[in-house]
Amino acid sequence: MSRAFLCLELDEAIVTALTRFVDPLRELPGRVAWSPPTNWHITVKYLGETDPRRFTAIGANAQSIASQFPEFTLQVAGAGVFPNWHAPRVLWVGVEDPTPTLHTMVEALELSLEHIGIREELQPYQPHVTIGRVREAYPLTRLQRALARAPAFGMLSVKWLTLMRSDLTPLGSRYSPVARYPFASMTRPSNPTNGTSSAHG
Repeated sequence: MSRAFLCLELDEAIVTALTRFVDPLRELPGRVAWSPPTNWHITVKYLGETDPRRFTAIGANAQSIASQFPEFTLQVAGAGVFPNWHAPRVLWVGVEDPTPTLHTMVEALELSLEHIGIREELQPYQPHVTIGRVREAYPLTRLQRALARAPAFGMLSVKWLTLMRSDLTPLGSRYSPVARYPFASMTRPSNPTNGTSSAHG
């Protein structure tokens, strides 16, 4: 069994901009487990512990939904915490969906996956990039101020939906793309092992 999720990968320009912002934050007081840039992504649907034999059915549903939507653009901007600064657990960078194609696609995907036994997410969808997790209660005043000054990091052109698996290693979670499912204006999924995409997860 592996943990798996459907996500949107970040391009090199967004990863570079986020790295410039996040690197100084790592030096601020507070016990935070910072996510490596290679793990940054926008979760679309968390699947949890998943038998790899189910990847084919999940992929068929993901491909069907992705093919119904055109490529779209998101703005990556701002930062904050979940659930709040009184009990912070997750540090995130924000994602704005102006069209709102992403939210419409997520709703369709949830319904499609429910037909193969994957439970629908009941919480409202809030796209974001997780940059760290707070491991211990600690005054995070400087970090809070820094996140409040987060700029706009750029526009992300979204071309495909990715099925990602997560495997736990001694160095932490390692994410590997299983397959990529293109949105309407692309013709076919790329093989994640052939190097056709330069995106980061």
